[in-house]
Amino acid sequence: MEPDDQIPDELIRARAHDIWDRHHRPEGYDLQCWLMAERELKAERRSKPEHGTAADDVGSPANEISPDGEKPVP
Repeated sequence: MEPDDQIPDELIRARAHDIWDRHHRPEGYDLQCWLMAERELKAERRSKPEHGTAADDVGSPANEISPDGEKPVP
């Protein structure tokens, strides 16, 4: 079992790949992308409220983004 502040490697790997891809797939930046991904995910976790509402759930409609890039108004 992982401590509460530990981010699973699978999530870091996926975020690092996304960062690497967004930066046009530079060679030799695997560690930098990994560390950036880990830092982003930890910051997101810290910024989330302790006792979230249903709107904080990833799959909730309040967190879905419309095709024009705007969040829908509830």
